[in-house]
Amino acid sequence: MLTPDDVREAGVLRTPSLALALGLILVPLRVLFSSPVSLLHPVSLVTAAPVYWLLLDPIQGAYGMDSVGVKEVRLSYLAIGSFSACVWLAAFGRPWRLPRVVREAATISLGPRTLFGIGVAAFFLAFQRFAIPSGYDFGAMLGAFGKIRWAAPWSRGALGGWDAFLDHIGYFGYIVPPITAFLARRVGWLNWRTLVMMLFSFILLALFSTGGGRRIIGVMAGSGLVVWFLSSERPRLKDLALMGATCAGLLAFLQLMLNYRGVGIAAAFSEETRVESHVKHLHVDDNFLRLAQIIHIIPEQHPYTGMKWLVWVAARPVPRVLWPGKPLDPGFDLPSSQGMQGVSLSVSLVGELYMAFGFLGCIGGGLFLGYLANTLAQVMRAGPAPGALITFGAGLLALFAGMRSGIDLVLMSYGVLAWIALAWGYRQLNPETK
Repeated sequence: MLTPDDVREAGVLRTPSLALALGLILVPLRVLFSSPVSLLHPVSLVTAAPVYWLLLDPIQGAYGMDSVGVKEVRLSYLAIGSFSACVWLAAFGRPWRLPRVVREAATISLGPRTLFGIGVAAFFLAFQRFAIPSGYDFGAMLGAFGKIRWAAPWSRGALGGWDAFLDHIGYFGYIVPPITAFLARRVGWLNWRTLVMMLFSFILLALFSTGGGRRIIGVMAGSGLVVWFLSSERPRLKDLALMGATCAGLLAFLQLMLNYRGVGIAAAFSEETRVESHVKHLHVDDNFLRLAQIIHIIPEQHPYTGMKWLVWVAARPVPRVLWPGKPLDPGFDLPSSQGMQGVSLSVSLVGELYMAFGFLGCIGGGLFLGYLANTLAQVMRAGPAPGALITFGAGLLALFAGMRSGIDLVLMSYGVLAWIALAWGYRQLNPETK
């Protein structure tokens, strides 16, 4: 009812988008003051994730909808609402049973000294992601901060080869900030172990930022913030406010990455180079526009992609060197349909679900994510143990970032797998560990 008949002008979707956004965050806000921890419940976060990934740009009036009409816009709202409603619906069901390996990784007994050792191992494994392609030339590694996002020594082509295995090593770095946050709570910020882990976290965040992938930085830093907040004996609104202020600073840095990734992040600190921001708002992605374009094209002009999308997502962890015939796309190429070449367009997980199965995909995907989120919540039954908090923090941010696409849901989950692998390895070396 709030959507105007003419949607071409930027800013006209601010009111309907804001109305839907308020509806999606209503429940978390309702219980915020009585239970600040509830804001980080996986179901609440997954339900509200479309606000960031899909609705934030329309709320800010970032762009108009020249290539679609009001029908596609209203159906886009319906797709988002159907997805989020089904996330809540799944939350009423019994969660799936956690796999044994996850339970063991969450309940493992670790002291600060042992946790520090695991963190050091995770850092050095992740550091190889950048050191090996650079030939351990630290000058070349520093030089990457002055180059565009694809010019670093560790950059590779879209299809990749044997070097794709290095990407998997890099995911061990995802758990370094959460370990740092836990140590800060337990032994203090000025403890030497915490300071070393802070340095390691900064190095990895800086190196990952050269690739221009803002979601990676967000997942790493965000999981650390979640662990810091939940590792408090009694999380309070003051802690939540401090975490919110830190998130605001993180968003400002992500915007800086967007503005400077075409010339190198080092240009932000140079007096000789000044890059004017090409956006006047907090830019996420034009996912809402792309969702509407998908709805405009499918199924009238192109059939639903169906299982092709699922195979494309499931095949992502397999290096192409082992599977030369691995799918190149999910069965539909949106840039080509819009006359664009050499670019990739994000359409959000909601858009991909619609592309594959229509509104049934949005409903089914919402139910699946709801069950997955409710299952992740069971990890915290182990209490504020380091394994539980790290597993939960990494998993929570993976679910949030996974709203960008099915591929990101898979890739961002590697942080959880990295922690499980390290916990399993520690158990094998120390059989007496509970």
